[in-house]
Amino acid sequence: MRNVIAEEVLHFENRIENIQNEALNEYMRKAKAELIKQVHPYKITAPKKEGGRWQTYVKDETAKNGRRQIREQTEEALFNKLADIYFVGETFAELYSEWIDYLLAYGKTGGTVLRHEQRYNKYLLDSKIPKMSVKKINLLELEAECNRIVSAFNLTHHEWTNLKTILIGTFKYAVKKGVIKENPMDKVEIGVRYRQVNKPLSETQVYKSDEYNDLMQYLDAKYAETEDDSFIGIKFAIYTGMRVGELAAIRYENIEGRYIHVVSEETAKKSKEGDKWVEETVIAPHTKTYENRHIALPPQALEIIQKMKEKHKKAKGYIFTRDGERLRTRQYAYVLEKYAERNGKPTKSTHKLRKTYASRLNAAQVPIEQIRIQLGHKHLSTTLKYIYNPLTDDETYKLMSKAF
Repeated sequence: MRNVIAEEVLHFENRIENIQNEALNEYMRKAKAELIKQVHPYKITAPKKEGGRWQTYVKDETAKNGRRQIREQTEEALFNKLADIYFVGETFAELYSEWIDYLLAYGKTGGTVLRHEQRYNKYLLDSKIPKMSVKKINLLELEAECNRIVSAFNLTHHEWTNLKTILIGTFKYAVKKGVIKENPMDKVEIGVRYRQVNKPLSETQVYKSDEYNDLMQYLDAKYAETEDDSFIGIKFAIYTGMRVGELAAIRYENIEGRYIHVVSEETAKKSKEGDKWVEETVIAPHTKTYENRHIALPPQALEIIQKMKEKHKKAKGYIFTRDGERLRTRQYAYVLEKYAERNGKPTKSTHKLRKTYASRLNAAQVPIEQIRIQLGHKHLSTTLKYIYNPLTDDETYKLMSKAF
């Protein structure tokens, strides 16, 4: 008897659940129909005879009268088709915004995210891509728009690669979210020509011998005059090829014999507060590549370390300081700006010191693999981009003459 009652109760509960599901589905169908009626500008016509079809029009700029007719066997099927037209689901713009929040939540640096937003606003914001429904993405339309952007903005291959990172990342996020099954960017091909980029002249990228010697004399004279560590710090950067952010974070405890152990750097920490970006200068407990490295110190660099120890009467804390505070990257950049101003030449950035370092080592026949290690590059191809001719025309001509 109890089994019979239990079965009847279960049967009754299933009926209630089915009724509730049918009621919910009916409510959703009516709600969808009401929403469509609010946005659909054309009349929906019922079949005039048995076996006929429900029909209406939708806007279509490619059609002769700016509209095209659609038909379906049932009213529900017609509303479903209209729903696909008016309610396309999550757009690229919506998923891009979620992806940006996702990056920030999982520790991506604010600087990287800010660059994504700058490129998105510059190249994608006014394109067709933000309005595209990711779920119903048309590969040919996406590919055509990508090619148009490359052509319209005359992008280099490198610029497109940076922009493509945004597209790949957003679609990858859509895959993780379950909106789509595969990343469409894997199939996008760029057929238009990229803007050709010629390698810059050595004169603009490194301090060639004559300018190098003049800079070193200038730094020595200014340090003798002011005893300001920023001048001798620049010399240390030239002798070690350190990133200026690493230079600003280097401490006495990082010195290990004739090597310096680089473990941290000054960086601009960017965070988002509402719609605004806030920047804060901090010492990050890692390098740019998140890999520690040991840099060999030539005798000239070791002399500077010894001079700093004698000057500050200590062997702890930051090496290059002013009024007891560590020197910032901006203060090093200012030294090079004033030097360029004195000579009436364009300023070479602190990054050009690394290129000068790499180029002088290469000219001195230091193996390229060792230069890569010193600079902290993962790939030799990156190091090769740092190599220029640091010699004057006369010095270069003499070497070429010796070769023959």
